[in-house]
Amino acid sequence: MIKSLLNLLASFDWQYITKAKRNRLPEKVRLDKTFRHRFGRKIGNLKRSRHQCLIVKDGKKYYLTNDLSLNSAEVKRIYRVCQQVEEVFRLLKQEFGWGRC
Repeated sequence: MIKSLLNLLASFDWQYITKAKRNRLPEKVRLDKTFRHRFGRKIGNLKRSRHQCLIVKDGKKYYLTNDLSLNSAEVKRIYRVCQQVEEVFRLLKQEFGWGRC
Protein backbone atom coordinates (compact mmCIF):
# COMPACT_ATOMS: atom_id res chain seq x y z
CA MET A 1 0.00 0.00 0.00
CA ILE A 2 2.65 2.55 1.03
CA LYS A 3 4.83 1.78 -1.97
CA SER A 4 1.95 2.29 -4.40
CA LEU A 5 1.16 5.61 -2.72
CA LEU A 6 4.79 6.75 -2.98
CA ASN A 7 4.86 5.70 -6.64
CA LEU A 8 1.67 7.69 -7.24
CA LEU A 9 3.11 10.81 -5.59
CA ALA A 10 6.30 10.50 -7.62
CA SER A 11 4.30 10.07 -10.84
CA PHE A 12 2.69 13.48 -10.17
CA ASP A 13 6.21 14.97 -9.76
CA TRP A 14 5.40 15.77 -6.12
CA GLN A 15 8.06 15.62 -3.44
CA TYR A 16 7.39 13.71 -0.25
CA ILE A 17 9.16 13.18 3.05
CA THR A 18 8.04 10.37 5.33
CA LYS A 19 9.32 8.23 8.15
CA ALA A 20 10.33 4.72 7.21
CA LYS A 21 10.32 1.59 9.31
CA ARG A 22 13.62 -0.14 9.89
CA ASN A 23 12.49 -3.26 8.05
CA ARG A 24 12.03 -1.49 4.68
CA LEU A 25 14.12 -2.99 1.90
CA PRO A 26 16.17 -0.61 -0.24
CA GLU A 27 18.40 -2.65 -2.54
CA LYS A 28 16.99 -5.85 -0.90
CA VAL A 29 18.70 -5.13 2.47
CA ARG A 30 16.81 -4.00 5.58
CA LEU A 31 17.42 -0.40 6.63
CA ASP A 32 18.70 -1.41 10.05
CA LYS A 33 21.31 -3.61 8.35
CA THR A 34 22.24 -0.97 5.75
CA PHE A 35 23.56 1.70 8.11
CA ARG A 36 26.26 0.74 10.61
CA HIS A 37 26.56 4.14 12.26
CA ARG A 38 24.11 6.37 14.10
CA PHE A 39 23.80 8.80 11.18
CA GLY A 40 23.86 8.19 7.46
CA ARG A 41 22.33 8.80 4.08
CA LYS A 42 21.91 6.68 0.99
CA ILE A 43 20.26 6.93 -2.40
CA GLY A 44 18.53 3.81 -3.65
CA ASN A 45 15.28 2.19 -4.72
CA LEU A 46 12.79 0.69 -2.34
CA LYS A 47 11.50 -2.74 -3.18
CA ARG A 48 8.78 -2.35 -5.85
CA SER A 49 9.29 1.40 -6.24
CA ARG A 50 9.86 2.89 -9.64
CA HIS A 51 11.96 5.86 -8.55
CA GLN A 52 15.05 6.64 -6.54
CA CYS A 53 14.75 7.73 -2.92
CA LEU A 54 17.02 9.43 -0.45
CA ILE A 55 17.16 7.60 2.87
CA VAL A 56 18.41 9.50 5.92
CA LYS A 57 19.21 7.85 9.24
CA ASP A 58 19.14 9.85 12.46
CA GLY A 59 19.67 7.68 15.51
CA LYS A 60 16.94 5.04 15.36
CA LYS A 61 14.77 7.04 12.93
CA TYR A 62 14.76 6.68 9.16
CA TYR A 63 13.40 9.32 6.78
CA LEU A 64 12.58 8.76 3.14
CA THR A 65 12.20 11.35 0.38
CA ASN A 66 12.19 11.46 -3.38
CA ASP A 67 13.83 14.91 -3.42
CA LEU A 68 17.45 13.91 -3.98
CA SER A 69 18.69 17.52 -3.82
CA LEU A 70 18.09 17.85 -0.06
CA ASN A 71 20.80 17.30 2.51
CA SER A 72 20.20 15.33 5.71
CA ALA A 73 19.58 18.39 7.92
CA GLU A 74 16.99 19.77 5.49
CA VAL A 75 15.11 16.46 5.38
CA LYS A 76 14.87 16.35 9.19
CA ARG A 77 13.89 20.05 9.44
CA ILE A 78 11.14 19.76 6.81
CA TYR A 79 9.75 16.61 8.43
CA ARG A 80 9.64 18.37 11.83
CA VAL A 81 7.71 21.32 10.35
CA CYS A 82 5.23 19.02 8.60
CA GLN A 83 4.68 17.16 11.86
CA GLN A 84 3.90 20.43 13.67
CA VAL A 85 1.36 21.41 11.00
CA GLU A 86 -0.37 18.03 11.34
CA GLU A 87 -0.53 18.45 15.12
CA VAL A 88 -2.17 21.88 14.74
CA PHE A 89 -4.82 20.41 12.42
CA ARG A 90 -5.45 17.58 14.88
CA LEU A 91 -5.85 20.10 17.71
CA LEU A 92 -8.27 22.23 15.66
CA LYS A 93 -10.38 19.19 14.85
CA GLN A 94 -10.49 17.88 18.42
CA GLU A 95 -10.72 21.05 20.51
CA PHE A 96 -12.71 23.34 18.23
CA GLY A 97 -14.99 20.80 16.58
CA TRP A 98 -13.60 21.22 13.08
CA GLY A 99 -13.63 17.47 12.53
CA ARG A 100 -16.51 17.67 10.07
CA CYS A 101 -14.88 20.42 7.99
